[in-house]
Amino acid sequence: MASCDSAVAAASARFATPGVRIGLFCSTPMVALSRAVPRKQAMRMLLTGEMVPADRAPGDGSRLGRRP
Repeated sequence: MASCDSAVAAASARFATPGVRIGLFCSTPMVALSRAVPRKQAMRMLLTGEMVPADRAPGDGSRLGRRP
């Protein structure tokens, strides 16, 4: 989703960069994610692998809508 111009997510959608949970840190999603969401949110996702529900996804224009 971070590389998309626009996105519509289901209410049950969750977003994550889970590689860190198995000991991998890939810089490729870091670039797109850091451009699409606020810096601190991006770092939290990248360093913890935490799943972010669609309801808590940043409302900075990175998500156009949510569908049930």
